[in-house]
Amino acid sequence: MDALNYDVEVFGIVITIPAKNSTRLVFKSILFPLLALLPVFGMAGQLPSAPPEPRREFRGVWITTIHNVDWPTREGLPMQEQQQQLVKMLDRCADLGLNAVILQVRSECDALYPSKTDPWSPWLTGTMGESPGYDPLQFAIDAAHQRGLELHAWFNPFRAINSDHGRISKSHISRTHPQYTVRYGPKVWLDPAIPEVRTRALESVRDVLRRYDIDAVHLDDYFYPYPVKVDGSYQDFNDDKSWTAYRKTGGDLSRADWRRSHVNAFVNQVHRLVRKENPSCEFGISPFGIYRPGQPAQVKASLDSYDQLYADTRLWLREGWLDYIAPQLYWETSSKQYGFAGLHTWWNQENVQHRHVWPGIAIYRINTEGRTAYDALKQINLAKSGHVLFSMESLMANYSNVTKLLKSKAYTEVALPPSSPWLREDAGKLPLASLQVANREKNAIEVSWESSRSNSSKVRWWLIQTLSGASWKTLRPVPGDVATLRIPGNPDHIAIRAVGHTGLLGAVNTIALSTAAASASKP
Repeated sequence: MDALNYDVEVFGIVITIPAKNSTRLVFKSILFPLLALLPVFGMAGQLPSAPPEPRREFRGVWITTIHNVDWPTREGLPMQEQQQQLVKMLDRCADLGLNAVILQVRSECDALYPSKTDPWSPWLTGTMGESPGYDPLQFAIDAAHQRGLELHAWFNPFRAINSDHGRISKSHISRTHPQYTVRYGPKVWLDPAIPEVRTRALESVRDVLRRYDIDAVHLDDYFYPYPVKVDGSYQDFNDDKSWTAYRKTGGDLSRADWRRSHVNAFVNQVHRLVRKENPSCEFGISPFGIYRPGQPAQVKASLDSYDQLYADTRLWLREGWLDYIAPQLYWETSSKQYGFAGLHTWWNQENVQHRHVWPGIAIYRINTEGRTAYDALKQINLAKSGHVLFSMESLMANYSNVTKLLKSKAYTEVALPPSSPWLREDAGKLPLASLQVANREKNAIEVSWESSRSNSSKVRWWLIQTLSGASWKTLRPVPGDVATLRIPGNPDHIAIRAVGHTGLLGAVNTIALSTAAASASKP
């Protein structure tokens, strides 16, 4: 204070008041309004801390439908039992703290959804082409999103018949276009060199993108088939007809480069298709975990996916055709030749476009070859930005009590998948939500919210965080079309913000519950 002014400090804020102003004026005009804010700021006179940025980590799991590996657990189950099984699996995912499922929807030119080109999957009813009585893909999307889980639709583009499971539907491509097929070992494949084959697979992806609210398109490691031995020697993939036609046009690529060119073209076409049909949808591939023997130097793999599967996976990553890659690093952490850490580091070094690298982790190998649940935990900790578990059946069977270990050690807090800023979503267009208390109980509170914009379709999730004392807690994401939530306990503050389809966060809005309307209280 000097001779002319008074300095008054309130809640850490210094207010200078001219000396000629009376004490009454000070209290009436300044201090009384500030004191009225005590219920908002707390009696300690401190502003509550801002809600923290949520943890970012992709936590996914594959749900395999072919051969009923994961779901349904056997073919021919009644519709209600199929749905109950899937709901139980998704509940397990949410309870553990996962945030994504990768569901196989087209395993052998069939479909887990009504399709004009592909017959119904036989792994649903036991008969290819027979309807299960509902739309499993739509059911899965709705159930996953209700639990705060992304759903990635997993396609196999070129595998036609994987096993002898009875009568092949008349609408199956092997019956309608047998000229597109190649028998390789006991299986039937489509020839990727045929443009119509690639177009047919692209149309299946386009159909799903247009009709379903999926979060990503996913392909695995099957392009050309894995080598098969016949009488002790590897059988060659019989694409002689396509190769001869190519050579007659003057083509001068080697046969291996020619085959790779078809796979490269297809991957790039899927990339461009996804961008066109749904710019906020991601595109990911889970290739064989080793690019080539000797890369990195210690790797001495017997399989060369570049030369035998004709998959130039490093090219796809370097060109930015993928939003994420999930190399199947199914080996032990400590393996010298196939060490998880070394391979994970190599893939990240090749990631010059700064896309997502989320390795696949083989929890199905727990209790085999000396593998333990703790080895999986080590790998999750090494892959800090995310991972994918293979597969759902292992979580349901709970090998070596792995679910308890994951929940208590790996997934101790809610995490959102990392954002994909290269998809150019505008966070400024995400709506701001205004919170209000809808109902208050003894040990819970129900809140509702309204969006600042009439069109909230840009919102994938609402992120809710609560403050109790000095600790913020992030709750599981709430679907963008939901506007109410019952929260256990009695937090002091609740914060809400929109999460866009690419993972970007909107502006935060916070409500202090001590200022909520008394009419919302319930004895």
